[in-house]
Amino acid sequence: MKKFMSVLLALCMSIICFAQEDAPAGVPVGNMAPEIALPTLKGEIIKLSDFKGKYVVIDFWASWCGDCRRETPALVDLYKEYNPKGVEFLGVSFDTEADKMTEAINKYNIPWAQVTELKKWKETDINETYQIKWIPSFYLICPEGKVLAFATRAEQLKEALEKFVK
Repeated sequence: MKKFMSVLLALCMSIICFAQEDAPAGVPVGNMAPEIALPTLKGEIIKLSDFKGKYVVIDFWASWCGDCRRETPALVDLYKEYNPKGVEFLGVSFDTEADKMTEAINKYNIPWAQVTELKKWKETDINETYQIKWIPSFYLICPEGKVLAFATRAEQLKEALEKFVK
């Protein structure tokens, strides 16, 4: 019985992983990225349009998300590699508690700007706009504001950055 349960659990995890990889972006590649105008935890409004003329990685995440926590160290490495090349990163958190969000930012030494509505994921206005199906979700936006790539893993994002950012 234990073997059966282990096999069943492995099968379920495989299905979840495949679903994650196939999670479609709500904003299709090639479309203009919708504006983001959200507050930081200090109340400063940051807009996606503030980064016009630059490549931008938008990171949809939450501190309670296990996959987000697993991907964050690789994402921080990508930031260290690509920010000096002019790529900006913008975190959009689906956390509902500011202290949990701050704790995760500090724990993983996340250096890029973070915005949040401090609402449940499916209740946020930004999710209404971007239709996020899975977190983490990463969008790579070109300097003109179009979506170049969508990814759910840092490895996929790295491939897109290598392709588009020289």
